[in-house]
Amino acid sequence: EIIKKYKENNLDKIKEYQHKYDLSYYQDNKSKILNQKKKYYESNKDKILEDRKEYYSDHKSEKREYNQQYYVDNKKTIINSAKQYAIKNKTKIKDYQNQYLKERRSTDLNFKLKCNISANINFHLKSNGFSKNRKSTIKYLEYSIEELKNHLEKQFEPWMTWNNYGKYSPKTWKDDDQSTWAWQIDHIIPHSTFKYNSMNDDEFKKCWSLDNLRPYSAKQNFVDGVNKIRH
Repeated sequence: EIIKKYKENNLDKIKEYQHKYDLSYYQDNKSKILNQKKKYYESNKDKILEDRKEYYSDHKSEKREYNQQYYVDNKKTIINSAKQYAIKNKTKIKDYQNQYLKERRSTDLNFKLKCNISANINFHLKSNGFSKNRKSTIKYLEYSIEELKNHLEKQFEPWMTWNNYGKYSPKTWKDDDQSTWAWQIDHIIPHSTFKYNSMNDDEFKKCWSLDNLRPYSAKQNFVDGVNKIRH
Protein backbone atom coordinates (compact mmCIF):
# COMPACT_ATOMS: atom_id res chain seq x y z
CA GLU A 1 0.00 0.00 0.00
CA ILE A 2 2.88 2.32 0.86
CA ILE A 3 4.61 1.55 -2.47
CA LYS A 4 1.37 2.09 -4.35
CA LYS A 5 0.82 5.50 -2.74
CA TYR A 6 4.43 6.48 -3.38
CA LYS A 7 4.07 5.66 -7.08
CA GLU A 8 0.86 7.66 -7.34
CA ASN A 9 2.44 10.69 -5.66
CA ASN A 10 5.73 10.52 -7.59
CA LEU A 11 4.64 9.38 -11.05
CA ASP A 12 6.56 12.08 -12.96
CA LYS A 13 9.67 11.52 -10.89
CA ILE A 14 9.54 7.75 -11.48
CA LYS A 15 8.99 8.24 -15.23
CA GLU A 16 11.97 10.60 -15.44
CA TYR A 17 14.16 8.15 -13.53
CA GLN A 18 13.02 5.26 -15.72
CA HIS A 19 13.72 7.27 -18.85
CA LYS A 20 17.24 8.13 -17.68
CA TYR A 21 17.87 4.52 -16.70
CA ASP A 22 16.60 3.22 -20.07
CA LEU A 23 18.71 5.77 -21.93
CA SER A 24 21.81 4.90 -19.93
CA TYR A 25 21.23 1.18 -20.37
CA TYR A 26 20.71 1.65 -24.11
CA GLN A 27 23.94 3.62 -24.50
CA ASP A 28 25.91 0.98 -22.55
CA ASN A 29 24.40 -1.92 -24.49
CA LYS A 30 23.62 -0.31 -27.85
CA SER A 31 25.28 -2.86 -30.13
CA LYS A 32 23.82 -5.78 -28.17
CA ILE A 33 20.28 -4.33 -28.26
CA LEU A 34 20.45 -3.50 -31.98
CA ASN A 35 21.75 -6.98 -32.74
CA GLN A 36 18.90 -8.56 -30.76
CA LYS A 37 16.34 -6.38 -32.56
CA LYS A 38 17.85 -7.29 -35.91
CA LYS A 39 17.68 -11.02 -35.15
CA TYR A 40 14.12 -10.73 -33.90
CA TYR A 41 13.08 -8.80 -37.02
CA GLU A 42 14.68 -11.35 -39.35
CA SER A 43 12.97 -14.22 -37.53
CA ASN A 44 9.56 -12.52 -37.43
CA LYS A 45 9.71 -10.30 -40.54
CA ASP A 46 6.46 -11.46 -42.13
CA LYS A 47 4.45 -11.12 -38.92
CA ILE A 48 5.94 -7.70 -38.11
CA LEU A 49 5.19 -6.32 -41.57
CA GLU A 50 1.68 -7.75 -41.49
CA ASP A 51 1.06 -6.22 -38.03
CA ARG A 52 2.37 -2.85 -39.23
CA LYS A 53 0.20 -2.99 -42.30
CA GLU A 54 -2.86 -3.89 -40.25
CA TYR A 55 -2.14 -1.19 -37.65
CA TYR A 56 -1.66 1.45 -40.33
CA SER A 57 -4.89 0.40 -42.04
CA ASP A 58 -6.82 0.66 -38.75
CA HIS A 59 -5.26 4.01 -37.79
CA LYS A 60 -4.78 5.63 -41.21
CA SER A 61 -6.70 8.83 -40.47
CA GLU A 62 -5.05 9.20 -37.03
CA LYS A 63 -1.61 8.70 -38.55
CA ARG A 64 -2.32 11.27 -41.26
CA GLU A 65 -3.54 13.84 -38.73
CA TYR A 66 -0.52 13.18 -36.50
CA ASN A 67 1.89 13.61 -39.43
CA GLN A 68 0.19 16.82 -40.54
CA GLN A 69 0.29 18.29 -37.04
CA TYR A 70 3.87 17.16 -36.50
CA TYR A 71 4.89 18.91 -39.73
CA VAL A 72 3.13 22.13 -38.67
CA ASP A 73 4.79 22.04 -35.24
CA ASN A 74 8.26 21.24 -36.60
CA LYS A 75 8.17 22.79 -40.09
CA LYS A 76 11.35 24.86 -39.82
CA THR A 77 13.34 21.99 -38.30
CA ILE A 78 12.11 19.49 -40.90
CA ILE A 79 12.89 21.82 -43.83
CA ASN A 80 16.31 22.70 -42.45
CA SER A 81 17.15 19.02 -41.85
CA ALA A 82 16.06 18.16 -45.40
CA LYS A 83 18.25 20.94 -46.82
CA GLN A 84 21.27 19.83 -44.78
CA TYR A 85 20.76 16.21 -45.81
CA ALA A 86 20.47 17.22 -49.48
CA ILE A 87 23.72 19.21 -49.28
CA LYS A 88 25.66 16.42 -47.54
CA ASN A 89 24.26 13.64 -49.75
CA LYS A 90 24.03 15.40 -53.12
CA THR A 91 25.82 12.64 -55.06
CA LYS A 92 23.96 9.85 -53.27
CA ILE A 93 20.57 11.47 -53.97
CA LYS A 94 21.44 12.08 -57.63
CA ASP A 95 22.56 8.46 -58.10
CA TYR A 96 19.36 7.21 -56.45
CA GLN A 97 17.17 9.43 -58.64
CA ASN A 98 18.99 8.34 -61.81
CA GLN A 99 18.60 4.68 -60.89
CA TYR A 100 14.93 5.17 -60.04
CA LEU A 101 14.26 6.91 -63.36
CA LYS A 102 16.17 4.26 -65.27
CA GLU A 103 14.21 1.41 -63.68
CA ARG A 104 10.85 3.13 -64.05
CA ARG A 105 11.50 4.01 -67.70
CA SER A 106 12.27 0.36 -68.39
CA THR A 107 9.03 -0.90 -66.79
CA ASP A 108 6.54 1.95 -67.32
CA LEU A 109 5.93 2.74 -71.00
CA ASN A 110 3.68 5.74 -70.28
CA PHE A 111 6.36 7.23 -68.06
CA LYS A 112 9.03 6.63 -70.72
CA LEU A 113 6.96 8.36 -73.41
CA LYS A 114 6.22 11.26 -71.10
CA CYS A 115 9.90 11.69 -70.20
CA ASN A 116 11.09 11.49 -73.81
CA ILE A 117 8.58 14.05 -75.06
CA SER A 118 9.26 16.37 -72.13
CA ALA A 119 13.04 16.17 -72.71
CA ASN A 120 12.62 16.82 -76.44
CA ILE A 121 10.44 19.89 -75.89
CA ASN A 122 12.75 21.22 -73.19
CA PHE A 123 15.77 20.77 -75.47
CA HIS A 124 14.22 22.76 -78.31
CA LEU A 125 13.00 25.52 -76.01
CA LYS A 126 16.46 25.88 -74.45
CA SER A 127 18.07 25.89 -77.91
CA ASN A 128 16.06 29.05 -78.62
CA GLY A 129 16.84 30.64 -75.27
CA PHE A 130 13.61 29.68 -73.51
CA SER A 131 12.50 26.97 -71.06
CA LYS A 132 9.47 25.07 -69.73
CA ASN A 133 9.81 26.89 -66.40
CA ARG A 134 9.26 23.54 -64.66
CA LYS A 135 5.77 23.24 -66.13
CA SER A 136 4.27 19.86 -66.97
CA THR A 137 4.46 19.16 -70.71
CA ILE A 138 1.44 16.87 -70.74
CA LYS A 139 -0.89 19.69 -69.65
CA TYR A 140 -0.07 21.59 -72.83
CA LEU A 141 -0.60 18.69 -75.25
CA GLU A 142 -4.09 18.25 -76.68
CA TYR A 143 -4.10 14.50 -76.01
CA SER A 144 -3.22 12.01 -73.31
CA ILE A 145 -0.29 9.59 -73.34
CA GLU A 146 -2.76 6.76 -73.88
CA GLU A 147 -4.17 8.52 -76.96
CA LEU A 148 -0.64 9.05 -78.26
CA LYS A 149 0.11 5.35 -77.83
CA ASN A 150 -3.00 4.34 -79.77
CA HIS A 151 -2.22 6.85 -82.51
CA LEU A 152 1.32 5.48 -82.97
CA GLU A 153 0.27 1.82 -82.79
CA LYS A 154 -2.15 2.32 -85.67
CA GLN A 155 0.81 3.36 -87.83
CA PHE A 156 3.22 0.60 -86.78
CA GLU A 157 5.06 -1.22 -89.53
CA PRO A 158 5.12 -5.04 -89.14
CA TRP A 159 8.53 -4.99 -87.40
CA MET A 160 7.61 -2.24 -84.90
CA THR A 161 6.69 -2.99 -81.29
CA TRP A 162 6.97 -1.10 -78.02
CA ASN A 163 9.96 -3.28 -77.19
CA ASN A 164 12.06 -1.76 -79.99
CA TYR A 165 11.07 1.85 -79.33
CA GLY A 166 14.39 3.64 -78.81
CA LYS A 167 17.51 5.22 -80.27
CA TYR A 168 19.53 4.24 -83.32
CA SER A 169 22.77 2.42 -82.47
CA PRO A 170 25.29 1.92 -85.33
CA LYS A 171 26.99 -0.80 -83.24
CA THR A 172 23.92 -3.06 -83.03
CA TRP A 173 21.85 -2.11 -86.09
CA LYS A 174 21.97 -4.60 -88.96
CA ASP A 175 20.05 -3.77 -92.13
CA ASP A 176 19.38 -7.45 -92.82
CA ASP A 177 18.18 -8.25 -89.27
CA GLN A 178 14.91 -6.64 -88.17
CA SER A 179 15.43 -7.79 -84.59
CA THR A 180 18.18 -5.12 -84.32
CA TRP A 181 16.01 -2.28 -85.59
CA ALA A 182 14.51 0.51 -83.49
CA TRP A 183 12.02 3.29 -84.10
CA GLN A 184 11.39 6.77 -82.75
CA ILE A 185 8.58 9.32 -82.69
CA ASP A 186 9.05 11.56 -85.70
CA HIS A 187 7.51 14.86 -86.80
CA ILE A 188 6.05 14.53 -90.31
CA ILE A 189 6.53 18.27 -90.83
CA PRO A 190 10.04 18.67 -89.36
CA HIS A 191 10.34 20.14 -85.89
CA SER A 192 12.78 22.76 -87.22
CA THR A 193 9.95 24.21 -89.36
CA PHE A 194 8.10 25.42 -86.28
CA LYS A 195 9.16 28.42 -84.23
CA TYR A 196 7.84 28.63 -80.70
CA ASN A 197 9.12 30.04 -77.43
CA SER A 198 6.32 28.79 -75.20
CA MET A 199 4.11 25.73 -74.87
CA ASN A 200 1.15 28.12 -75.24
CA ASP A 201 2.12 29.09 -78.80
CA ASP A 202 0.01 27.91 -81.74
CA GLU A 203 3.22 26.76 -83.45
CA PHE A 204 3.88 24.45 -80.51
CA LYS A 205 0.40 22.93 -80.77
CA LYS A 206 0.78 22.37 -84.52
CA CYS A 207 4.24 20.85 -84.12
CA TRP A 208 3.12 18.41 -81.41
CA SER A 209 -0.36 17.62 -82.73
CA LEU A 210 -1.16 13.94 -83.22
CA ASP A 211 -1.53 14.50 -86.97
CA ASN A 212 2.12 15.52 -87.12
CA LEU A 213 3.51 12.53 -85.22
CA ARG A 214 4.38 9.06 -86.49
CA PRO A 215 6.57 6.07 -85.63
CA TYR A 216 9.67 6.19 -87.82
CA SER A 217 12.83 4.15 -88.33
CA ALA A 218 15.45 5.37 -85.86
CA LYS A 219 18.22 4.90 -88.43
CA GLN A 220 16.33 6.75 -91.15
CA ASN A 221 15.58 9.52 -88.67
CA PHE A 222 19.29 9.78 -87.94
CA VAL A 223 20.18 9.80 -91.65
CA ASP A 224 17.56 12.47 -92.38
CA GLY A 225 19.00 14.61 -89.62
CA VAL A 226 22.54 14.30 -91.01
CA ASN A 227 21.34 15.19 -94.51
CA LYS A 228 19.55 18.31 -93.20
CA ILE A 229 22.77 19.45 -91.50
CA ARG A 230 24.78 18.91 -94.70
CA HIS A 231 22.32 20.91 -96.79
